[in-house]
Amino acid sequence: MTARNERGFTLIELMVALVVFLFAISAATTTFLPLVNQYKQQSKVSESQIEEVIGIELLRIDVENAGYGLPWTIYDVGGDSNYNNDWGSINYPETDDAQLYNAYDDGPNSSPRGIVLGNDAGVGTVAANNGLGINNSDYLVIKATNVRTDDEMQKWTYIHNEREAGLQNPHEWMKPDGTTSWSERNMDSTTKVIAIKPSYSDDIFNILMTSTGAPPEYYASMSQYPPNTVTTELIPFDPSETLILYAVGTGGATGDPGLRMPFNRAEYYISSSNVPSRCAPNSGVLVKSVISHTNGQRVAGLPLLDCVADLQVVFGLDMDDDGILGTYSDYVTRTDAPSDPEGAAIANVQATMDDAELLRNRLKEVRLYILAHEGQIDPRFDYGQDTVEVGDSALMGPLGHTTFNIANTATQRLRSYRWKVYTMVINPENLKPTD
Repeated sequence: MTARNERGFTLIELMVALVVFLFAISAATTTFLPLVNQYKQQSKVSESQIEEVIGIELLRIDVENAGYGLPWTIYDVGGDSNYNNDWGSINYPETDDAQLYNAYDDGPNSSPRGIVLGNDAGVGTVAANNGLGINNSDYLVIKATNVRTDDEMQKWTYIHNEREAGLQNPHEWMKPDGTTSWSERNMDSTTKVIAIKPSYSDDIFNILMTSTGAPPEYYASMSQYPPNTVTTELIPFDPSETLILYAVGTGGATGDPGLRMPFNRAEYYISSSNVPSRCAPNSGVLVKSVISHTNGQRVAGLPLLDCVADLQVVFGLDMDDDGILGTYSDYVTRTDAPSDPEGAAIANVQATMDDAELLRNRLKEVRLYILAHEGQIDPRFDYGQDTVEVGDSALMGPLGHTTFNIANTATQRLRSYRWKVYTMVINPENLKPTD
């Protein structure tokens, strides 16, 4: 019987093999871990960029639509042929008096402004957040009928007087002719609407129609508009007259039971709530909150962009009414050159921003500057400088923008974030009458 050679590995051979294996694992780990970290970082950057596209676009659309469906004058409740002196008769409260954003309400005897700026309203850091933002960021208010996010509030229609029948009927887009049911694409019968008369004369536009009761009512639900159910000025009796109906609020037990104001209102600010852990210290979330018609308070904010450290807003104005933009202002600061060749005094700029008619006539451009970072902290990355300019010093001079400090400290490596300033230049499309 032949003996087999069953010699195994020697101890030295095993040790050599183990060392080679460890070197191979070490080399693979050295190569693989940076790839994993890079993939993780790029994933967060891509996530930030997706948020940027969606959130920034929503903000741009809202600013562009500032003033959409907003009444400029009011029906002549007093019967004195003055279409500007009866705002106090409807006395809409806008927001809750106990809230800080009550400062951006319009007065009880004035027409509403389509856009309102709270300059440097954000106080201190996240820890000292006062509900209006952080890091001396701006607070932006947009007033329009379509600024709410639900589909119903994007709808509008018109009603007219049918000459032959002598009835006041909703247009067929709103309710199909010959039927009594409301289709899915039409406004719900309980939707709260306002009625706007587009023009009365060469200089009286967008009249908010009201009843002549006491107190005057300025809204109704869609269920009031089928023929012969409303007998007030909220429907057109003149065969040549057409009224536009804008959806403003929802009705029924689950919706806002009425309207606090004849429009919707949204606030844009940097919130310190629900900030992702990947965000840099003292950064927050740029949110959009709408004001509830039920209690005049903000509803939970819709996040637009994460990891935001600053928001600055600048208005481009035509202060000498020559049709040409000539003055840039953030409400309380400006320079004589180069941003103000018209030489507008600060008091005049403030008066323009506080008056709805002047603002409609003079506001030509809205500039937004948003400082945020992409992705998460990257210890291998260095921003390369200790400050970031948020704004445009060429337009506003030394006082019209923010120099944001990102210098590293013992506890924070702010320069290890990929900071970016998003710049938006927007032309509000709904502040002037259609020619």
